[in-house]
Amino acid sequence: MSLRPRFGDGGLLTRPAGVRDEPLLGWTVGDVIGSFAPDRDWDPFERTPGGLLLAEDFARADLVAFDAAAEWYLQHGVLDLHDLFPREKWRTRGAVPPGDSFHDAPVDVWQQQFNVQWLLLALARLSLGEEAWEPRWMEVAVAGAGESLWLDTEDRRKIRFRASLQSPAPHPIGTLWVPAEQWYEAWSGLPDGQDLSNAESFVPLLPSRAGHIELVRRLLEPHVRIGARFEVELLWPKAEYPLLVRERRRWRSALPPIYLQLLEALRRITDGQRGAGFCRECGQPFLTLDARRSSFCTDKDRFRFSQRERRKRVDRERAAVEAIAKMHEVGPRSIGTLGQPAE
Repeated sequence: MSLRPRFGDGGLLTRPAGVRDEPLLGWTVGDVIGSFAPDRDWDPFERTPGGLLLAEDFARADLVAFDAAAEWYLQHGVLDLHDLFPREKWRTRGAVPPGDSFHDAPVDVWQQQFNVQWLLLALARLSLGEEAWEPRWMEVAVAGAGESLWLDTEDRRKIRFRASLQSPAPHPIGTLWVPAEQWYEAWSGLPDGQDLSNAESFVPLLPSRAGHIELVRRLLEPHVRIGARFEVELLWPKAEYPLLVRERRRWRSALPPIYLQLLEALRRITDGQRGAGFCRECGQPFLTLDARRSSFCTDKDRFRFSQRERRKRVDRERAAVEAIAKMHEVGPRSIGTLGQPAE
């Protein structure tokens, strides 16, 4: 089994030539600013230097401290949200970068990171199977186009959609961002308490494991559409050669290949397989796209777990030897015979 997704394999991710946070006119200190390198494309479906898949690495990356974040961007790529969703009103909307540059506000990056973290957790939970599934795992706020609502599964028969500002959730839940276009297509028309048993989707969005899968599908769909786009080149080097047409996927943003990895996990779940799991060493969710990884995130985690288990086994054996030694020390001479004191 390959760790590569069945859909989208073969694409390349463009990496930046450098990342800086120098403020220019109308730009804010800490913004992620830079330009792309013409010769630093890489295969985003290979393992990262940390031994993780790109989706896992992005979910765990320290993107708060600028130095650490800049190092991550240089190695893996940036989000370039202006190019990915040009119609959105990003926090850097007053300074749209030129064609070969990027400019992201950290808070927008953090929101996208939370989306991936939530989806990874959802995929790991869905992989546990029907019996382990819990309705509360579906409860989340969805926001787009300046509006938001949250999904409430308290009824357990249907999901209630409540405006999150007018009717706050009873307990803290995260907020997932969706593009404005999808907000109007899939979310904004859902009134409070609507029964979705006859909804437009093939699988209704109800409080069930299947409904949870449908929720993840809806959240993946706009990103997968973008990740599926091809660049087309017409190549005609000389008059004596035939015209060649070359199709390729080249992404400026790290998000499309990340979502294609998440898509592969969801496809595996709908095939009756595990798409993700929880690492036995660190406890964090990870994708199980590779048959060689079913219990641990990385080889380092597997080694640490094995070493700790070995130490436990050695300690138990040592304790058993010590117990036997103490039993030999307490022999018949020290115990004595019935009715007689020990010598």
